[in-house]
Amino acid sequence: MPRFKKVYIEITNRCNLRCSFCAVSVREPRDMQEQEFITVLKKIKPYTDYIYLHVLGEPLLHPDLLRFLDLAESEGLQVNLTTNGLLLEMTGDALLEKGALRQINISLHSRGGYSAREEQQQYLESMAFYSKRAALKYRKIVSLRLWNAGTSDHDEEVYIQAVARCFLAFFGTEKSDMKNGNDRRGIKLSENVYLNFDNRFSWPVPDSSHEDQAGFCLGLRDQIAVLSDGTVVPCCLDTAGDISLGNLFMQEMEEVLGNPRAKALYQGFSYRKVIEPLCTGCTYKNRFQNR
Repeated sequence: MPRFKKVYIEITNRCNLRCSFCAVSVREPRDMQEQEFITVLKKIKPYTDYIYLHVLGEPLLHPDLLRFLDLAESEGLQVNLTTNGLLLEMTGDALLEKGALRQINISLHSRGGYSAREEQQQYLESMAFYSKRAALKYRKIVSLRLWNAGTSDHDEEVYIQAVARCFLAFFGTEKSDMKNGNDRRGIKLSENVYLNFDNRFSWPVPDSSHEDQAGFCLGLRDQIAVLSDGTVVPCCLDTAGDISLGNLFMQEMEEVLGNPRAKALYQGFSYRKVIEPLCTGCTYKNRFQNR
């Protein structure tokens, strides 16, 4: 039986922002229902210890998020939550009190060069205070993500510097501790709080113009994803369900992973061969070319 480092579960594909860097969902807006979530948890439990509430969408929009965290805890699963952070203060401490919640990933780039400077500053200060409370009082890990490096956009570069100044000053971190924007380790701001940099990437689109392209990916190796309608896909970048391997609402995980399409994809990457058009059109896989 394979073991995954993480299983992504998209409890909603709705979002309260429309960021230019994010993939636009072509699916109908949908929230996963409680019984559907329970079904998914029970079926993935033998395959992982960690779930990530993310593919598309803002999980804090889901009306049953706190209940879902209790359900995850009852199954012994730890939860990493990815959010743009705008709704975090509205949850108060109720979210942070949940035992299943292990880590909060805050996508700071969602407020990049697209909002007024004053609005950006208010947002950053709010995220700084929240991160400190989450880490110190509740011992949660907080990853402050700034995944917009490597662009030529002047406003984005200005924003990156504003983020660095805000968080370095708030946490009293020496500027010399700041890593280069291409260093994915980023900065440890305090115990359990990290400012992580990465380059902006392009979401994959199917590309059938190449055949037998070489490449490798960790999809189906260290991760798998479940969309809000139960569709299982090999990785968190398949936002449209292009590589549907089955549906956990109706099938067991063993059947999904035994799907000929899943086997062909896994075997293909084992021989550094790209099988699926979506994978052909994915540049993110280039990060794994030396594995």
